[in-house]
Amino acid sequence: MEDCATGQELIVCDVLGLGRVMVLICEDLEQQTPGGDVALHALPDWILTPVLDVSLAFGRWEHRRAIEIGRKTLSRFVVSCSAILEVRSLGKDKLTETEPNATRTGFCFDGSEDLRAHHVETGGAAAEDHMLVEWNPRNWKKHRIVEESSSAETGLGHAGNQKFSPPIPKLES
Repeated sequence: MEDCATGQELIVCDVLGLGRVMVLICEDLEQQTPGGDVALHALPDWILTPVLDVSLAFGRWEHRRAIEIGRKTLSRFVVSCSAILEVRSLGKDKLTETEPNATRTGFCFDGSEDLRAHHVETGGAAAEDHMLVEWNPRNWKKHRIVEESSSAETGLGHAGNQKFSPPIPKLES
């Protein structure tokens, strides 16, 4: 069990040359109060979020929430996680034992630059103990929401009855 408790303050810093910076640690990103509310009022340039979770896949809570807040505040997001949890979930002992780019350790979203998103991936024999990512959203994919329907939901149901479902929104980057 984590040895933590709800704090009484959330600090937003204005850093010369970087802008307004806010840190939301793990669950603080998911909760509307205080993290989401403060982000909407403070309008930070950067929101940095370390998360203790497995790989940061498109569509998971970290991805959805960073995009939700980033679109509203036009903030830049950096969400990072520990690679070791994903390595263990893949049944490996070391990052170098995984396939190249099998582990997503970061997610970057730029709400100020045409809503562009980028996943930071690592793994394989060439994986190092650190990564350097250039912030260049013009080279990233543009984020958009597309509708997707599953063949299981639009096909035939039990006893030949057709099942109809509205399209499922899918986050795509």
